[in-house]
Amino acid sequence: MARLTDKKDMTVIWKEMEKFFSNTPEIKYFVFPWNPSELSIPDPPQLKVTVLGDNVEDRAEVAQALSDLLEENKSFTHISTKPGVSHRESIVLKPHLNNGRPST
Repeated sequence: MARLTDKKDMTVIWKEMEKFFSNTPEIKYFVFPWNPSELSIPDPPQLKVTVLGDNVEDRAEVAQALSDLLEENKSFTHISTKPGVSHRESIVLKPHLNNGRPST
């Protein structure tokens, strides 16, 4: 691993390192640029609540009440429950469109 002080030197140094670290029958090298600052930063939830109890229906009811309260207060931009606890009166079916052609 090498740290560059100037990114403009990348191509030249890359080529030189490939020459220096040439493959042998016993060892294979792979030289490539890697910038850890380009890695995605984990986005942990701002709030995570676990509802415990013996009765599944009671847990779902409490989870739904908490979800509704957080939605009502607009405490967070995105709220979800896992597994889902919503008791909607309707079912919505959305087709998966593949450029207007039916998928096979």
